[in-house]
Amino acid sequence: MQSVTLRINNIACRYDAADVLENINFSAKGGDFI
Repeated sequence: MQSVTLRINNIACRYDAADVLENINFSAKGGDFI
């Protein structure tokens, strides 16, 4: 499964692609994007 690396304030965070999509879908429904 593909991983996604996000760089925020010079801190690299690795996320599983499926987890990122799940969080985006949750956020779109009014949840908190983590």
